[in-house]
Amino acid sequence: TIAKKPRVDLDKMKCRRQGLRLAEMVAYYINGRDEAHPLRTKEWDNQTWGGVGIPPKNADPQLLLERNTTPHYEMRQKEQKQGVNSNVILKKALIFTLMEEFVHHATPSMASWVHSKLVEFGGWNPVVTDDSTILESHDKLKEYDLVVFLNNSGQIFGKTEPLLAHVAAGKPVVGVHAAVASFLNGRDASGNTIMEPTCDIFETIFGSHFQNHPPVQKGTVKMSVGDESHKLSGFLSSVPAEFEHEDEFFNFTKNVATDKALKDEVTVIAWADESTYEGGLMGEQHPLAWYREMGDNQARIFYTGLGHFSHFYNGTDPKQYVATILEAGLRYCCGYC
Repeated sequence: TIAKKPRVDLDKMKCRRQGLRLAEMVAYYINGRDEAHPLRTKEWDNQTWGGVGIPPKNADPQLLLERNTTPHYEMRQKEQKQGVNSNVILKKALIFTLMEEFVHHATPSMASWVHSKLVEFGGWNPVVTDDSTILESHDKLKEYDLVVFLNNSGQIFGKTEPLLAHVAAGKPVVGVHAAVASFLNGRDASGNTIMEPTCDIFETIFGSHFQNHPPVQKGTVKMSVGDESHKLSGFLSSVPAEFEHEDEFFNFTKNVATDKALKDEVTVIAWADESTYEGGLMGEQHPLAWYREMGDNQARIFYTGLGHFSHFYNGTDPKQYVATILEAGLRYCCGYC
Protein backbone atom coordinates (compact mmCIF):
# COMPACT_ATOMS: atom_id res chain seq x y z
CA THR A 1 0.00 0.00 0.00
CA ILE A 2 1.28 3.47 -0.89
CA ALA A 3 0.09 6.49 1.09
CA LYS A 4 -1.59 9.40 -0.64
CA LYS A 5 1.08 11.78 0.69
CA PRO A 6 4.21 9.74 1.54
CA ARG A 7 6.79 11.26 3.88
CA VAL A 8 9.58 8.67 3.93
CA ASP A 9 12.00 8.88 0.98
CA LEU A 10 11.58 5.22 0.09
CA ASP A 11 7.79 5.58 -0.02
CA LYS A 12 8.16 8.69 -2.15
CA MET A 13 10.28 6.70 -4.57
CA LYS A 14 7.65 3.94 -4.71
CA CYS A 15 4.93 6.47 -5.46
CA ARG A 16 7.11 7.98 -8.14
CA ARG A 17 7.67 4.61 -9.76
CA GLN A 18 3.96 3.82 -9.68
CA GLY A 19 3.16 7.22 -11.18
CA LEU A 20 5.58 6.66 -14.04
CA ARG A 21 4.05 3.27 -14.76
CA LEU A 22 0.59 4.85 -14.88
CA ALA A 23 1.87 7.57 -17.22
CA GLU A 24 3.38 4.88 -19.41
CA MET A 25 0.08 2.98 -19.63
CA VAL A 26 -1.96 6.09 -20.42
CA ALA A 27 0.50 7.21 -23.08
CA TYR A 28 0.80 3.85 -24.84
CA TYR A 29 -2.63 2.26 -24.47
CA ILE A 30 -4.80 5.38 -24.63
CA ASN A 31 -2.83 7.91 -26.67
CA GLY A 32 -1.00 5.49 -28.94
CA ARG A 33 2.46 6.73 -28.03
CA ASP A 34 4.77 4.01 -29.39
CA GLU A 35 7.78 5.34 -27.50
CA ALA A 36 5.96 4.52 -24.23
CA HIS A 37 5.84 0.79 -24.91
CA PRO A 38 6.96 -1.16 -21.80
CA LEU A 39 9.72 -2.90 -23.75
CA ARG A 40 11.31 0.50 -24.32
CA THR A 41 10.61 2.28 -21.05
CA LYS A 42 11.58 -0.58 -18.74
CA GLU A 43 15.24 0.27 -19.34
CA TRP A 44 15.66 2.94 -16.72
CA ASP A 45 18.64 4.53 -18.46
CA ASN A 46 16.37 5.22 -21.43
CA GLN A 47 15.96 9.00 -21.70
CA THR A 48 12.63 8.88 -23.57
CA TRP A 49 10.73 9.85 -20.45
CA GLY A 50 13.13 12.44 -19.09
CA GLY A 51 15.71 12.43 -16.32
CA VAL A 52 15.49 9.07 -14.61
CA GLY A 53 13.49 6.68 -16.75
CA ILE A 54 11.30 4.00 -15.18
CA PRO A 55 13.27 1.77 -12.77
CA PRO A 56 12.82 -2.02 -12.64
CA LYS A 57 11.43 -3.78 -9.58
CA ASN A 58 14.78 -5.28 -8.63
CA ALA A 59 16.70 -1.99 -8.69
CA ASP A 60 18.90 -1.28 -5.67
CA PRO A 61 16.83 0.85 -3.19
CA GLN A 62 19.74 3.14 -2.34
CA LEU A 63 20.46 3.78 -6.01
CA LEU A 64 16.77 4.49 -6.56
CA LEU A 65 16.78 7.06 -3.78
CA GLU A 66 19.84 8.77 -5.24
CA ARG A 67 18.42 8.92 -8.74
CA ASN A 68 14.98 9.92 -7.52
CA THR A 69 16.31 13.39 -6.72
CA THR A 70 16.26 14.20 -10.44
CA PRO A 71 12.86 15.73 -11.39
CA HIS A 72 10.95 13.60 -13.88
CA TYR A 73 9.03 16.01 -16.01
CA GLU A 74 9.51 15.58 -19.74
CA MET A 75 7.04 13.79 -21.98
CA ARG A 76 7.83 14.52 -25.61
CA GLN A 77 6.40 13.22 -28.84
CA LYS A 78 8.75 10.93 -30.75
CA GLU A 79 8.65 13.33 -33.71
CA GLN A 80 10.34 15.96 -31.56
CA LYS A 81 12.90 13.43 -30.32
CA GLN A 82 13.74 12.44 -33.87
CA GLY A 83 14.36 16.06 -34.80
CA VAL A 84 11.49 16.60 -37.23
CA ASN A 85 11.22 20.32 -38.02
CA SER A 86 14.41 20.79 -36.04
CA ASN A 87 14.86 24.28 -37.48
CA VAL A 88 11.60 25.44 -35.93
CA ILE A 89 11.95 27.17 -32.56
CA LEU A 90 9.23 25.72 -30.37
CA LYS A 91 7.47 27.66 -27.67
CA LYS A 92 7.61 25.97 -24.30
CA ALA A 93 4.53 25.11 -22.23
CA LEU A 94 4.64 24.13 -18.56
CA ILE A 95 1.90 21.66 -17.59
CA PHE A 96 1.94 21.69 -13.79
CA THR A 97 0.33 18.73 -11.99
CA LEU A 98 1.49 18.90 -8.35
CA MET A 99 -1.13 17.63 -5.89
CA GLU A 100 0.02 17.97 -2.29
CA GLU A 101 -3.30 17.03 -0.70
CA PHE A 102 -6.37 15.70 -2.55
CA VAL A 103 -5.38 13.65 -5.59
CA HIS A 104 -7.65 13.77 -8.63
CA HIS A 105 -7.49 10.48 -10.50
CA ALA A 106 -8.28 12.25 -13.77
CA THR A 107 -5.03 14.21 -13.72
CA PRO A 108 -2.88 11.72 -15.73
CA SER A 109 -5.47 11.60 -18.52
CA MET A 110 -5.91 15.36 -18.37
CA ALA A 111 -2.16 16.02 -18.53
CA SER A 112 -1.69 13.59 -21.39
CA TRP A 113 -4.60 15.15 -23.29
CA VAL A 114 -3.29 18.71 -22.83
CA HIS A 115 0.21 17.62 -23.84
CA SER A 116 -1.05 15.87 -26.99
CA LYS A 117 -3.29 18.79 -27.90
CA LEU A 118 -0.47 21.33 -27.69
CA VAL A 119 1.74 19.13 -29.86
CA GLU A 120 -1.16 18.81 -32.29
CA PHE A 121 -1.43 22.60 -32.50
CA GLY A 122 2.17 22.71 -33.68
CA GLY A 123 4.94 24.99 -32.52
CA TRP A 124 4.80 23.90 -28.88
CA ASN A 125 7.11 21.85 -26.69
CA PRO A 126 4.95 20.84 -23.69
CA VAL A 127 6.60 19.75 -20.44
CA VAL A 128 4.60 17.93 -17.76
CA THR A 129 6.00 18.43 -14.27
CA ASP A 130 5.26 18.53 -10.57
CA ASP A 131 8.54 20.36 -9.85
CA SER A 132 7.51 23.49 -7.95
CA THR A 133 11.02 24.95 -8.11
CA ILE A 134 10.30 25.98 -11.70
CA LEU A 135 7.45 28.22 -10.56
CA GLU A 136 9.56 29.64 -7.74
CA SER A 137 12.46 30.70 -9.96
CA HIS A 138 12.41 33.70 -12.30
CA ASP A 139 15.21 32.19 -14.39
CA LYS A 140 13.46 28.82 -14.78
CA LEU A 141 9.95 30.13 -15.39
CA LYS A 142 10.99 32.72 -17.97
CA GLU A 143 11.87 29.82 -20.27
CA TYR A 144 8.14 29.02 -20.58
CA ASP A 145 5.65 30.82 -22.80
CA LEU A 146 2.54 29.21 -21.29
CA VAL A 147 1.67 27.79 -17.86
CA VAL A 148 -1.18 25.29 -17.44
CA PHE A 149 -2.34 24.35 -13.94
CA LEU A 150 -4.16 21.00 -13.72
CA ASN A 151 -6.13 19.78 -10.67
CA ASN A 152 -3.58 21.02 -8.16
CA SER A 153 -4.05 20.86 -4.39
CA GLY A 154 -2.27 22.03 -1.26
CA GLN A 155 0.48 24.62 -0.93
CA ILE A 156 1.92 23.90 -4.36
CA PHE A 157 4.60 26.60 -4.44
CA GLY A 158 5.97 29.29 -2.15
CA LYS A 159 7.20 32.31 -4.09
CA THR A 160 4.50 33.99 -6.18
CA GLU A 161 6.64 36.72 -7.77
CA PRO A 162 7.88 34.62 -10.73
CA LEU A 163 4.32 33.71 -11.80
CA LEU A 164 3.18 37.31 -11.43
CA ALA A 165 6.17 38.37 -13.54
CA HIS A 166 5.15 35.76 -16.15
CA VAL A 167 1.71 37.38 -16.37
CA ALA A 168 3.11 40.91 -16.30
CA ALA A 169 5.22 39.99 -19.35
CA GLY A 170 2.01 39.19 -21.22
CA LYS A 171 2.38 35.41 -21.07
CA PRO A 172 -0.77 33.27 -20.76
CA VAL A 173 -2.00 31.05 -17.92
CA VAL A 174 -4.62 28.26 -18.04
CA GLY A 175 -6.35 26.75 -15.01
CA VAL A 176 -8.38 23.56 -15.13
CA HIS A 177 -10.92 22.30 -12.57
CA ALA A 178 -9.25 21.95 -9.14
CA ALA A 179 -6.33 24.24 -10.00
CA VAL A 180 -8.07 27.02 -8.04
CA ALA A 181 -8.60 24.62 -5.12
CA SER A 182 -4.94 24.97 -4.15
CA PHE A 183 -3.87 27.06 -1.15
CA LEU A 184 -6.91 26.27 1.01
CA ASN A 185 -7.17 26.90 4.76
CA GLY A 186 -8.58 23.44 5.47
CA ARG A 187 -8.98 19.90 4.24
CA ASP A 188 -12.16 18.10 3.24
CA ALA A 189 -11.99 15.32 0.67
CA SER A 190 -15.76 15.63 0.12
CA GLY A 191 -15.33 19.27 -0.93
CA ASN A 192 -18.44 20.33 0.97
CA THR A 193 -16.76 22.51 3.63
CA ILE A 194 -16.61 26.19 2.74
CA MET A 195 -12.96 27.25 2.71
CA GLU A 196 -10.89 30.33 2.05
CA PRO A 197 -7.56 30.74 0.23
CA THR A 198 -4.31 31.04 2.18
CA CYS A 199 -2.69 32.76 -0.80
CA ASP A 200 -4.33 35.18 -3.24
CA ILE A 201 -2.22 34.30 -6.29
CA PHE A 202 -4.94 32.39 -8.15
CA GLU A 203 -7.67 34.82 -7.16
CA THR A 204 -5.44 37.57 -8.56
CA ILE A 205 -4.84 35.76 -11.85
CA PHE A 206 -8.11 33.93 -12.49
CA GLY A 207 -10.32 36.40 -10.67
CA SER A 208 -11.72 33.91 -8.16
CA HIS A 209 -10.82 30.95 -5.99
CA PHE A 210 -12.46 27.66 -5.06
CA GLN A 211 -14.81 27.81 -2.06
CA ASN A 212 -16.52 24.41 -2.00
CA HIS A 213 -18.59 22.04 -4.13
CA PRO A 214 -21.66 19.88 -3.56
CA PRO A 215 -21.56 16.13 -4.28
CA VAL A 216 -21.13 15.03 -7.88
CA GLN A 217 -24.50 15.24 -9.62
CA LYS A 218 -26.17 16.10 -12.87
CA GLY A 219 -26.99 19.68 -13.72
CA THR A 220 -27.51 21.89 -16.74
CA VAL A 221 -24.64 23.81 -18.29
CA LYS A 222 -25.54 26.81 -20.42
CA MET A 223 -23.20 28.28 -23.00
CA SER A 224 -22.81 31.90 -24.07
CA VAL A 225 -23.78 31.07 -27.63
CA GLY A 226 -24.84 33.59 -30.21
CA ASP A 227 -22.40 36.13 -28.81
CA GLU A 228 -19.94 36.57 -31.64
CA SER A 229 -18.08 39.22 -29.65
CA HIS A 230 -16.35 36.69 -27.44
CA LYS A 231 -13.14 35.36 -28.89
CA LEU A 232 -13.76 31.66 -28.28
CA SER A 233 -17.10 31.42 -30.08
CA GLY A 234 -15.55 30.06 -33.28
CA PHE A 235 -14.13 27.07 -31.40
CA LEU A 236 -17.38 26.17 -29.61
CA SER A 237 -19.79 25.60 -32.48
CA SER A 238 -20.08 21.88 -31.67
CA VAL A 239 -21.23 22.58 -28.10
CA PRO A 240 -25.03 23.08 -27.75
CA ALA A 241 -26.58 26.12 -26.08
CA GLU A 242 -27.29 23.99 -23.03
CA PHE A 243 -26.67 20.39 -22.04
CA GLU A 244 -27.09 18.05 -19.08
CA HIS A 245 -23.76 17.35 -17.42
CA GLU A 246 -22.49 15.30 -14.47
CA ASP A 247 -19.56 16.87 -12.64
CA GLU A 248 -18.38 18.70 -9.54
CA PHE A 249 -20.00 22.13 -9.76
CA PHE A 250 -17.64 24.48 -7.93
CA ASN A 251 -18.71 27.49 -5.88
CA PHE A 252 -16.20 30.33 -5.92
CA THR A 253 -15.07 33.10 -3.56
CA LYS A 254 -16.01 35.77 -6.10
CA ASN A 255 -18.51 35.87 -8.91
CA VAL A 256 -16.46 37.06 -11.87
CA ALA A 257 -19.66 37.86 -13.77
CA THR A 258 -21.01 40.33 -11.22
CA ASP A 259 -17.99 41.56 -9.24
CA LYS A 260 -17.57 45.27 -9.90
CA ALA A 261 -13.82 45.03 -10.36
CA LEU A 262 -14.00 42.03 -12.69
CA LYS A 263 -17.20 41.98 -14.71
CA ASP A 264 -15.99 44.40 -17.38
CA GLU A 265 -12.78 42.48 -18.11
CA VAL A 266 -13.96 38.88 -17.72
CA THR A 267 -15.94 37.05 -20.40
CA VAL A 268 -17.91 34.02 -19.20
CA ILE A 269 -18.45 31.29 -21.78
CA ALA A 270 -20.20 28.63 -19.65
CA TRP A 271 -22.66 28.86 -16.77
CA ALA A 272 -24.25 26.47 -14.29
CA ASP A 273 -28.03 26.53 -13.95
CA GLU A 274 -28.38 26.21 -10.18
CA SER A 275 -32.09 25.37 -10.49
CA THR A 276 -31.11 21.98 -11.97
CA TYR A 277 -28.93 20.70 -9.12
CA GLU A 278 -28.44 21.10 -5.35
CA GLY A 279 -25.70 23.01 -3.57
CA GLY A 280 -25.09 26.01 -5.82
CA LEU A 281 -24.23 29.23 -3.95
CA MET A 282 -23.54 31.68 -6.77
CA GLY A 283 -27.09 32.59 -7.79
CA GLU A 284 -28.65 32.98 -11.22
CA GLN A 285 -25.34 33.88 -12.82
CA HIS A 286 -23.02 31.03 -11.84
CA PRO A 287 -19.89 31.11 -14.02
CA LEU A 288 -18.12 27.83 -14.87
CA ALA A 289 -15.61 28.85 -17.53
CA TRP A 290 -14.23 32.24 -18.47
CA TYR A 291 -11.33 34.19 -19.89
CA ARG A 292 -9.74 37.59 -19.41
CA GLU A 293 -6.83 39.67 -20.63
CA MET A 294 -4.77 40.89 -17.70
CA GLY A 295 -2.29 43.69 -17.18
CA ASP A 296 -0.64 46.24 -19.43
CA ASN A 297 0.62 43.48 -21.74
CA GLN A 298 -2.77 41.77 -21.94
CA ALA A 299 -1.77 38.32 -20.71
CA ARG A 300 -4.42 35.84 -21.75
CA ILE A 301 -6.00 33.96 -18.83
CA PHE A 302 -8.45 31.07 -19.13
CA TYR A 303 -10.15 28.96 -16.47
CA THR A 304 -12.68 26.13 -16.62
CA GLY A 305 -14.22 24.50 -13.55
CA LEU A 306 -15.49 21.54 -15.57
CA GLY A 307 -13.64 18.26 -15.87
CA HIS A 308 -13.58 16.07 -12.75
CA PHE A 309 -13.56 12.69 -14.54
CA SER A 310 -10.99 10.88 -16.69
CA HIS A 311 -13.46 10.03 -19.44
CA PHE A 312 -13.59 13.70 -20.45
CA TYR A 313 -10.00 13.38 -21.68
CA ASN A 314 -9.36 9.75 -22.65
CA GLY A 315 -11.64 9.59 -25.67
CA THR A 316 -14.49 7.65 -24.05
CA ASP A 317 -16.83 10.63 -23.59
CA PRO A 318 -19.19 10.60 -26.59
CA LYS A 319 -20.15 14.26 -26.18
CA GLN A 320 -16.65 15.74 -25.84
CA TYR A 321 -18.09 19.05 -24.58
CA VAL A 322 -15.64 19.40 -21.68
CA ALA A 323 -12.67 18.70 -23.94
CA THR A 324 -13.97 21.13 -26.57
CA ILE A 325 -14.32 23.92 -24.00
CA LEU A 326 -10.81 23.29 -22.69
CA GLU A 327 -9.39 23.13 -26.20
CA ALA A 328 -11.03 26.48 -26.97
CA GLY A 329 -9.33 27.97 -23.91
CA LEU A 330 -5.97 26.52 -24.90
CA ARG A 331 -6.31 27.88 -28.43
CA TYR A 332 -7.19 31.30 -27.03
CA CYS A 333 -4.15 31.32 -24.73
CA CYS A 334 -1.93 30.08 -27.55
CA GLY A 335 -2.99 33.07 -29.64
CA TYR A 336 -5.10 31.32 -32.27
CA CYS A 337 -7.94 33.82 -32.02
